[in-house]
Amino acid sequence: MLGLCSNRTGVFMKPVERDLFTEFHYLSDLQISSDKTRLYFVETQCDMKENGYRHRLWSMDPETAERHPLTPWAPSCSYTVNERGLYLLEPVKEKPGTVIKTLCPDNGETRGSFTLPLRVTDLRPFGEKEWLVTAACSTDCPDYHLLTEGERQEYLDAKAEDADYHVVTEYPFVFNGRGFINGNRTRLFIADEKSAPKALVSGNTNVSSADICDTKIVYSGAEYEYVQKFTSKIWLYDSASDETCVLYDKDDMSVRKVWFSEGRVLAIASVDGTNDNPKVYEVKDGEMHLLIDCDMNFGSSLATDAQFGKLNGMYKDQDDLLFNGSDCDEVSLFRIHGDQISREYHCGGSVDTAVTGNGALYAIMMKGQALQEVYRIKGDQAECLTDFNAEVLKDRYVAEPQMIVLDKETPIHGWVLLPKDYDPDKKYPAILDIHGGPEAIYGTVYYHEMQYWASLGYFVFFCNPRGSAGRGTAFADLRPAWGTIDYEDIMDFTDAVLAKYPAIDQKRVGVTGGSYGGYMTNWIIGHTDRFAAAASQRSISNWISELLVSDISVGFIHNMMSFPDIRHCDKELWDMSPLKYVNNAVTPTLFIHSTEDYRCPMPEAVQMFTALRLVGVDTKLVMFNGENHGLSRGGKPKHRIRRLKEITAWMNQYLENNE
Repeated sequence: MLGLCSNRTGVFMKPVERDLFTEFHYLSDLQISSDKTRLYFVETQCDMKENGYRHRLWSMDPETAERHPLTPWAPSCSYTVNERGLYLLEPVKEKPGTVIKTLCPDNGETRGSFTLPLRVTDLRPFGEKEWLVTAACSTDCPDYHLLTEGERQEYLDAKAEDADYHVVTEYPFVFNGRGFINGNRTRLFIADEKSAPKALVSGNTNVSSADICDTKIVYSGAEYEYVQKFTSKIWLYDSASDETCVLYDKDDMSVRKVWFSEGRVLAIASVDGTNDNPKVYEVKDGEMHLLIDCDMNFGSSLATDAQFGKLNGMYKDQDDLLFNGSDCDEVSLFRIHGDQISREYHCGGSVDTAVTGNGALYAIMMKGQALQEVYRIKGDQAECLTDFNAEVLKDRYVAEPQMIVLDKETPIHGWVLLPKDYDPDKKYPAILDIHGGPEAIYGTVYYHEMQYWASLGYFVFFCNPRGSAGRGTAFADLRPAWGTIDYEDIMDFTDAVLAKYPAIDQKRVGVTGGSYGGYMTNWIIGHTDRFAAAASQRSISNWISELLVSDISVGFIHNMMSFPDIRHCDKELWDMSPLKYVNNAVTPTLFIHSTEDYRCPMPEAVQMFTALRLVGVDTKLVMFNGENHGLSRGGKPKHRIRRLKEITAWMNQYLENNE
């Protein structure tokens, strides 16, 4: 039975409650069997009892849409499907190792298994019986896979003795969402089910992409010690000769994807040290030959809190490459064929991930204000195949985004959500919500926190100022103009919203945002007193401290801010730091920050909070233990609830919303 993906209609609708996201069915990791007869995907739900998430694997007939779960609910679900079968990847507890289980595609029963002494993240057939294995490894024991059981136990015992200590020798030594990564590398191996795996790369090499063609493997990555490289090399391994050669070794390109196409090696890469979008190159004769001079985003930059899990942005379709990309105010599906890029499909929302089969596209998408479902796409028509979330938003007030375009030299797109039971003759509070990035986008897909506030009686408005993704390199380029043209666009958009909707009480407008949106919230309170309340989330307050503490800021400041020498740019960094202007602030400000946020570390919130407290501004800091930069999207469910509770209570208090 085909699913119903449309939303509700009617006059009397229930509100969107704060905790409604705990009922969402998040869909991810869409794959298709080699014979195109089965689709597979992972369903994720909040597990309130464990204060976490549970996952299970589904199988679906792409023609009839009949589906059934293959695995029971579990704390994790990693799998792969290829011409040899369906495989579940289960990590061995407390030591490097992965059990590879062969599953029956009909009922999920285990047909057999083998174990590799590696933390496997990907598994692809290579040759007749071997596998190309991608695995997470450590430089402190690069040959773990070759050790005897006794030697492995000695290594593990020594690691256990040092469990209370972190010895740091590299940058970055932490990474948001992964914790301490000192010495961590992603490596390639050739393995079978009986022999010890064979490493294709050195222990210090970090592999970013790989592809197979007959006896050849092409892969990109970087070998480094102490400081991570932002540039890549490309290698070619041929099992027929058991030799590896370098295809590209200049230290000037960052390679995102490499693959075989019609006998050629192609790469998606960008020039190191620039803010340009990547382009498509042919790798030949030791050079990168520009094949497609495109100015677009590869991958989704869409801001939403209604996605979870692995959403593969790229899919190889024979010699072509399918990928999703930010496309103005939505995420569309594109195809690279030969030396051309074409838009394959757009839905006005988000094509999260897609595969091909039987003359059709199959995709997990968010259309309109509907939550994720699986769709079959033929031509420009999309048919919904599932109904996981059909009941979640049924008969609820889900505000339709009302678009506003600022008529400037560079038009700025934004939207307004009207409050539930809106009466133009009444007065309402409003919240301005600013996205992260800054190279991200808002669109018209469902955003839970915004819909919750609209149900509480708030106007909610949001826009894509200069610096956002989806409209080319020039539009996204803020170098080094943070806090200038972007601030101007956001303030102009605020003016336009207030002019169009006189029902908004201009004395009861608040502002919030996370990451770059948190930075901009901090910037705003030091440059205007027009907002009655602010909630700054996972923010930046001081670029000088952020520079050498964040997991990505050295490369970020080099590329995104155009400072070639980060050792001599203290004045420029301080001028762009909200902390410099804190003495101007009068807006009551809440700070939300996670103790394991390594993208915008904890001191960023602490500095701004302390400074506001010292100058007498009403302020509050709420810290979330064990959470990271992704709290609002993937944090523990009870923590996500508490976060939204704190922000809403702050806005209610200072915007006097008694709805």
